[in-house]
Amino acid sequence: MSSGARANDNNKGRWWLEKDEDLFCSAMIAAAEQTDEITRERQDMILDSYTLYGGDTTGVFGSRTSLTEKLPDIRWLGHNAISTVIDTLVGELMQTPAAPMASTTGGDFLDHHRAECLTEWWKFEIDHARVHRLLPQVVRDACVAGLGCYRPYSKADDIFVERIHPLMILMDDVSSLDTTPPQMFIRRFVDRRQLIDRYPKHEEAILKATRPSHVYAMVDEQGTTDEVTVYEGWRIGKKGVYAVVVDGAVLERHTYDRPSFPLVFLHAILPLSGFWGLNMVQRMAPAQAELNKLLRRVQQAMHIMAVPRIYVQDGSINTSKFDNGIGDIVTYTGSPPQVHTPPSMGGDVYGQIERLVKFIYQVGMINAMNAGGDVPQNLRSGRAVRLVLDFTSRLFRDFQRRLEWGVCDLAWEMLRVKKQLGGNAVHKDRWGRYKTEEFSEIDIDEAEMTITVQPVNALADDPPSQLEDIAELVANGVLTQKDAIRASTIPDFAALRRRILAPEDLIDKRLSTIARTGKYLGPEPYMNLEYAVIRGAEVTQEAELAEAGRTTVKLLRKFTTDSFELLQRGQEAAARQQAEVQMMAGPPMGAPPPGQEQQGQPPAAQLPPGAPMAPPQA
Repeated sequence: MSSGARANDNNKGRWWLEKDEDLFCSAMIAAAEQTDEITRERQDMILDSYTLYGGDTTGVFGSRTSLTEKLPDIRWLGHNAISTVIDTLVGELMQTPAAPMASTTGGDFLDHHRAECLTEWWKFEIDHARVHRLLPQVVRDACVAGLGCYRPYSKADDIFVERIHPLMILMDDVSSLDTTPPQMFIRRFVDRRQLIDRYPKHEEAILKATRPSHVYAMVDEQGTTDEVTVYEGWRIGKKGVYAVVVDGAVLERHTYDRPSFPLVFLHAILPLSGFWGLNMVQRMAPAQAELNKLLRRVQQAMHIMAVPRIYVQDGSINTSKFDNGIGDIVTYTGSPPQVHTPPSMGGDVYGQIERLVKFIYQVGMINAMNAGGDVPQNLRSGRAVRLVLDFTSRLFRDFQRRLEWGVCDLAWEMLRVKKQLGGNAVHKDRWGRYKTEEFSEIDIDEAEMTITVQPVNALADDPPSQLEDIAELVANGVLTQKDAIRASTIPDFAALRRRILAPEDLIDKRLSTIARTGKYLGPEPYMNLEYAVIRGAEVTQEAELAEAGRTTVKLLRKFTTDSFELLQRGQEAAARQQAEVQMMAGPPMGAPPPGQEQQGQPPAAQLPPGAPMAPPQA
């Protein structure tokens, strides 16, 4: 142990360099606890913010009676404008969930197809992991604590996504004012048996590990729960390392050579220095405290002052006759009684309350229309309301962009987790059917791919507004009726979409199969041959621009040529049949006698608008 002790002296403060397992474990836990002490002030501020938002001073964080001074007493009326702002902002940001989309940089036709499959794979995995149910909590953490955090992880060959509570993140960003901190820790309180199931080889060490005693831990003094404090840490750099430790044992340790942490962070307000974001709640706290004080004062004044009183001359009325009866006659002598209800507060107090609420809304990047659904009287149409809401959403546009970038970062992390797992990938094809294939068949080199936010539907989400948008586009000639059915997402049109779009989807499927597999599937006479000619020419040109293989382009050209020939033969047969019907019916009035009509060839096939000329035969 002497050589190990000397090594520890040489590596003092550099826990990631320790070779001995025991020294590494103790050094990492010491570094995490030191970070905990350094950031205790920030943790108290986060607790303060959670109290102002939700009013919960107990629970998993232990009793924090000193924070109850921030809240109005249960006897007094209070309006928590902070929670209204945060909940409204979360709802606005979650209205149109962002989705990642893969795109290739200079790839061929096959790479474009893989990018489409990879995009659909992300959609499936994000839905399977219920990310959109998790994101509202992450957005709320970013607003209340200054930083939201989530990450993907693997379990039993599946990918899951978890939210990490801000108080579980130990990060000393004070020493890294303008860069990402070189190390960070996550402190978790995990059930002992679950931890043994995860690391069965370390069962003995986990059983010996002490129970947590941290002030924020949910420690059951009665012994009904048995938990262990687990530290997860990263050190980035040349000699980077990732490790998971408990008191007395290293559960996992390996090198980590990436320049960033495998986590997704979200900031509501970017920091002026350091890494941890600024706190929205602390910006609104002074106004909320003043609002609480005024509301309490108004309530007290209304109980004391705003009470009806009757002023009468002494001895002028027999008060025993006041029994609150209907039509009672009360006799009096002298001046009649006066009923007076004094005002509880002046109008300037109520005006100040409205100004404080409006100020909190402005700090929280929303307005009264977002928060309470108050629509101005001069806004009659749904389109006008959406335009106003779109204008107000510009207040939190930067926050929304950071949320979208975070979804792209999540896609990168999910891709790296899947590459380590391997196996099959499930995704939807363009016809909405689930398909399973080897992940290597849809994987793309990271150097040749970029991830962007998939464009959301420009149409409204609610059916009445969407019908209004589609009707306007059709009336203006932007969309045909068939295009409108295709663009609509209203469930009532699902069966209609499948029936009307089936002929075109069948042709698209055959063209996609040719481009992807190199196997030829020709057109059939019962197909929509006019669409087959136009779409075949489009796909052929797309394949040439994407530098697809010569064989693929040749097969696509053949599909277009065969479609044109079938269309031409069908039109010629229809023309002959029409001529035979006319001959049997006799010439119409005014027509030339038989044998004198103009001789010539049957009419040539008419190409649909936009169709190219048929390519020459080889």
